[in-house]
Amino acid sequence: MYEACGCPVDLVSQIPGSGVKLGDQQGLALVGQVLAAGLQAICHRHLRLLAAGALGLHNSKSRQTISRRVGLVYEHRSWLKRLRVRKAKWFRRGCRPVVQQDLLGVFRHVSVTKVAFDFDAAQVFEQFAGTGSWQLWHEDGTCNIPGVFSYLADLRDMVDIEFDIYRHHHHTPAGTPRLGWLRNMYYSLVQQLARQDPVWYALTAAARPDKQWRLISYPYITKDTGAGGEATGFLHLDLDLEAYLVDRQGGSRLTSSLSIDHEDAEGCTVVVKGFHRHLQVWHKRLLQRGWKGGGPTTNCSSAYRAEDRAEWGEPIGVPCAAWSVRITLPQLIHGSTPVSKQRRRTILPWFMSIDADHEQLEVEGCLGWSEVRRCHLAP
Repeated sequence: MYEACGCPVDLVSQIPGSGVKLGDQQGLALVGQVLAAGLQAICHRHLRLLAAGALGLHNSKSRQTISRRVGLVYEHRSWLKRLRVRKAKWFRRGCRPVVQQDLLGVFRHVSVTKVAFDFDAAQVFEQFAGTGSWQLWHEDGTCNIPGVFSYLADLRDMVDIEFDIYRHHHHTPAGTPRLGWLRNMYYSLVQQLARQDPVWYALTAAARPDKQWRLISYPYITKDTGAGGEATGFLHLDLDLEAYLVDRQGGSRLTSSLSIDHEDAEGCTVVVKGFHRHLQVWHKRLLQRGWKGGGPTTNCSSAYRAEDRAEWGEPIGVPCAAWSVRITLPQLIHGSTPVSKQRRRTILPWFMSIDADHEQLEVEGCLGWSEVRRCHLAP
């Protein structure tokens, strides 16, 4: 007997109606009977009901697609559970295990697992500082990188005007040595431009002992020395020596500067090269001499004595060419030549590490990011 559609009654009478799902064993047995008679023996409507009710397949497909999938599922029925996972898109969601795609909602792809960012510090440093500079950096603890800001040469007139404006408005309080500093110059255009330079940032991140790449530029004053013998000499560590030796606080915060003018040996930064290797021994010597400690910086003008200099070296000049950058470890005693015989201008970015929360900076007691931001935006 046949239905009105021409399908055999004995087969289609067993096919469940819309919305009904047979158990796997009963469904597979029914599919086996239909396949024995030939799928062409039933109409498209009954084929759709068979695919959904017996096997849990999506049935809003062409007859050819449904027939092929019914045949393949039955052929691999011994691996039905695995097939429902591997070909999850074939099956209705309630008829198969939950797969990862089900959990994505409207998204096509799973989220990418975050991995800790890392980079080859030596490769980055030598890309901008030159071949062999990485070894020199580790030996000396200081390095001059020429031409980093050579692109500013065309803007020299504008840079000169800016410095002249700040110099005009600067006042040195009585009894306070200027030492060449422009203590009113924090947010000039050239400073803001320099602080955003990607090469200077990359060099700093690579040179830091902790390889910290999450850095901000902490606003700082500039230097603009006179040419008539202005006193500029000092010698110190940009380091709280006691705090550093306890927990290495500040040990990765590099001293760095951009030179606007050509420097010479009589007007430049001076450093004790390689002193980072002797800092702990020197500290013990200081304590034996009755040293009482310093503060955020350590004054070395008198503390670094003749016997120390004989053993570890004199502070020597490291003059920078115009538009070049100097980077120095904070563990190096450094300072300036005694007097200024020509104009010498420098910009200091003070790249500082900031926590993942983008608030706390690496030096305890320092302003947080939100406070630094407010200072920058203040009228």
